Amino acid sequence: MAINVATLIGHNSVLREVKGDKAGDLTPEQMTRAKGIVRQAMFEGAVGFSTGLIYTPGQFSSTEEIIELQKVAAGMGGIYATHMRSESGSVMEAIDEALRIGREAKCRVEISHFKLPHTVAMKMGSDSTLKKVLAAREAGQDVWLDQYPYTASSTSISTLLPDWVLEKGGDEAKKTLRDSVGLRRALDDMRQNFESSRARKDMSYVVIASCRGFPQYAGLNLKQIAIARKQEATTRELLQTSGSASNVTMEDQYRAAIDIYVAGGASCVFHTMDEQEVETIMKSSIVSIASDSGVRQFGRDVPHPRGYGTNTRVLGRYVRERKIITLEDAVRKMTSQPALVFGFKDRGAIKVGNRADITIFDADKVIDKATFDKPHQYPEGIDAVLVNGKVVFEKEKMTDALPGMPLYGPAYVAK
Repeated sequence: MAINVATLIGHNSVLREVKGDKAGDLTPEQMTRAKGIVRQAMFEGAVGFSTGLIYTPGQFSSTEEIIELQKVAAGMGGIYATHMRSESGSVMEAIDEALRIGREAKCRVEISHFKLPHTVAMKMGSDSTLKKVLAAREAGQDVWLDQYPYTASSTSISTLLPDWVLEKGGDEAKKTLRDSVGLRRALDDMRQNFESSRARKDMSYVVIASCRGFPQYAGLNLKQIAIARKQEATTRELLQTSGSASNVTMEDQYRAAIDIYVAGGASCVFHTMDEQEVETIMKSSIVSIASDSGVRQFGRDVPHPRGYGTNTRVLGRYVRERKIITLEDAVRKMTSQPALVFGFKDRGAIKVGNRADITIFDADKVIDKATFDKPHQYPEGIDAVLVNGKVVFEKEKMTDALPGMPLYGPAYVAK
């Protein structure tokens, strides 16, 4: 491989192995088995334990259950990395939970893709959420944050569904939504959530990135899809020439989301954040830069541009153009700080004895090119990339070198 790879042992993966994709506390027997999986993963090189607490089945786990599992990883030197239980209305409580897990498990904490949606930022800015984390650090807790430099997130369409729909797993959720009574209840709960609680006027902020059952929807938002469905338009071109959307209701948009989920699900881009909050978070010294992106297949679907542009967007837009942070600080946030947080002792800085993982770029030209409409565009201004001292990218193309290696955690035992 051309890059280095480190892994965490995932909470949801552990839960699915021991109890499936359903709600419910672990039995004592299941907890014993789950701890064994975490322990074995640490021996095999995981750098820590991670949670995704808006996803099934982890969203149904208690804080106490997570603490018990994290104690295993922490006892072997592992970090706790978390996608918190809430990043919107209950974000302060979610931060408290992450901090509590770190304190009681006695470990470092990394809160991933720290952000604040517009609806929450109107009531309290990201300076409030940062203040809570910084207060914990001042009290002696080892806690860090990371961020991607965009005003949109990306995750599964399942996050739009009421929690109770997902309690018995994906298969049962689809059965529920195919039933008229279950569907009606879900639609009513979605109305309460999005219209009454969040005061949403439409669902245009949710854009389909990829979709198994309806691949033609990639790049369209839920309002556009509802229009297209009503007018029997099935492509972006037809939609662009379609008529009025005045007769499209919020329920039409909820039904579109449900049908997409039942047909196999979708990855979505959620346009929910303000630029000011992105900049405020970026200025914090404890925030690293991380893309939160999976591996992209060039030209496929309409994914979030962060998979192509995260680091170069920071260097070009936020350093050179907007001067939000300095070049030196940006580089630190991408290199030595993440290495420190995750315990990579021979990486992250250029010095004798370290691994030579180096990116050479032109500070006057480096910039991201990927956009939400056209994400499959590589950045400009990168001259070369070295991994473990070998050139893997040069003159705008990859070389044949494959010097990448696994990066093992502190409890790794070589076989």
